[in-house]
Amino acid sequence: MSGRNAHLTLVSAELPPESVRADVGAAAQIADSLAARDRELHFDLDACGRAVVELRSLDGEVLRRLTGAEALAVMAGLADVE
Repeated sequence: MSGRNAHLTLVSAELPPESVRADVGAAAQIADSLAARDRELHFDLDACGRAVVELRSLDGEVLRRLTGAEALAVMAGLADVE
């Protein structure tokens, strides 16, 4: 996360399953951990529609490009990036 506040709109009174809430919470902790080190993952699509994932500083400086597998491992808590 880049330090910006996210706002959610509740569209249903029904909560997602506990497993989904746990996964979202885990991803938020990893994003917070990256932000504490002035880092964020930035996801975009290139001109051909392929996913591009970059490790950036919070001010937008691209530190390096990640493969999709690396990005998934980071967000799953299985790997770290520097």
